[in-house]
Amino acid sequence: MAACTIKPEASPQFKKLCERWKRSGYPHIDKDLAAAFTAIQQDILACGAFRLQAGSRVEVYKYRQNSKDIKRGSSYGLRILALYHKPTGCMYPIIVYPKTVWSNVDEALVASAITEIRQILGHCISPGCDGEMATSDPLERKEEGAAIHIKMQCVKCGALQWATA
Repeated sequence: MAACTIKPEASPQFKKLCERWKRSGYPHIDKDLAAAFTAIQQDILACGAFRLQAGSRVEVYKYRQNSKDIKRGSSYGLRILALYHKPTGCMYPIIVYPKTVWSNVDEALVASAITEIRQILGHCISPGCDGEMATSDPLERKEEGAAIHIKMQCVKCGALQWATA
């Protein structure tokens, strides 16, 4: 399969989980993830990957990775869920967890993380729509503290949503 670029810094949820596991007894998680990302960059089907969801522009993959902190092989190691954006060839890790702590990840957490990245990528997050978001006409902006939000509209279904500028 094709090579890809990995962007682990894009998902706030992924960063939050990495910090959580690092504080909870997995101090080598960064090195473990780096090893997984090196393999995945060369082949998106590395690390025992299998596809959880397929779509016209995005796919979600689940990976297994050995953990230096668990030391029992990849079947007991880390699980990494990542969204692959086909048009750009970028992989966005969205969730990481030790298999010894969570036997599986909550579906609501996965759905939330997918929606978060799709919104960051400028995709419509309406159910069943795979359209792109564009600034609304007329352009509307609002400020909330230091953040500036812009009203966006899907070019396919017309749904409206606010995005951080």
